[in-house]
Amino acid sequence: MDKRRLHFFWDYDLGEEDLRAILAGDDEERKVWVISRLLNAAPWDEIWSYLTVDDIRAHFPRLRFRSSHLRELWAHALEVWSREGDGEMVLKESRAPYEPNPPPRLRPGILTPLQEVFLTRFFAYAVGKRFFLTGGTALTAFYLYHRLSEDLDLFTLEGGVLDAAQDVALTVSNEMGWEARVERLSPHLLRAVLMDREGGFLRVDFVRETAPQFGEKRSCEGVVVDSLVDIATNKVTAILGRSEAKDFVDLYVLLREIGYDFDSLLGKAEQKDRGLTPFFLAGAMRQVRRIRDLPVMLRPVDWEALVAFYEALADRLLARHRPPSS
Repeated sequence: MDKRRLHFFWDYDLGEEDLRAILAGDDEERKVWVISRLLNAAPWDEIWSYLTVDDIRAHFPRLRFRSSHLRELWAHALEVWSREGDGEMVLKESRAPYEPNPPPRLRPGILTPLQEVFLTRFFAYAVGKRFFLTGGTALTAFYLYHRLSEDLDLFTLEGGVLDAAQDVALTVSNEMGWEARVERLSPHLLRAVLMDREGGFLRVDFVRETAPQFGEKRSCEGVVVDSLVDIATNKVTAILGRSEAKDFVDLYVLLREIGYDFDSLLGKAEQKDRGLTPFFLAGAMRQVRRIRDLPVMLRPVDWEALVAFYEALADRLLARHRPPSS
């Protein structure tokens, strides 16, 4: 008998044949325990090596989950998988022509004075050219112009340059008479917090990026800016990773107004985050109704329409990525 311990039963001496014997046996308590552990801890593909959707449905009332959110997600998925169809929906609202990788164009008045001064001075240094601006500030100031963004995300694809970026950040702060605090949060993340004489506050994250990149980084008014398609892809992974209002708003505008193809972005996001599964992304999208604090918008967004959009998109994801046994 193969007694290699299964990694999702890390605290029990349970091999694969043991697990299959429990699932095929008559001990309902142990069967419920095994199914619960699989749904809470096993990777998505491995779940279906042992279970069918009917197994889950038959025992669902007695299953134990690590959170009410996970129980709700599985309950809703079972309901979606019982429907006919693959969850088709119209994603794009605007009739504007689709540009997959437009050039960045800075719109005056969106960057704060502190952001604008820091970016201009940072990219004037040689090390600055080894970074690129990405994230929410790049998206709203250079592409969408739809909201305000407080922080700067400066990424590099090169190793060994975070210390040089720290030196430049401190130099710029000294030149401008700002207060500065720099903290190394991990080997790949450096955070600088800057404050000017008027109390203006800016957080700058310097990140060593190792994920695949999409599109072309371009310079705009001296600032190297990430491509729109790469920022859009990162918004998909951000919804799974942190589920903040700004990410829901950004991806909504990218899909509904700009016309990005969600399935294409999802495929790219799966290359950036090998642990991303449509099932759990759908679960993250369904959390949109719980969000309360919206970013400061420069043009209005219909929040109820946005919520309905993500709930429908989550159902589409679940329907189109059914388990093999459903």
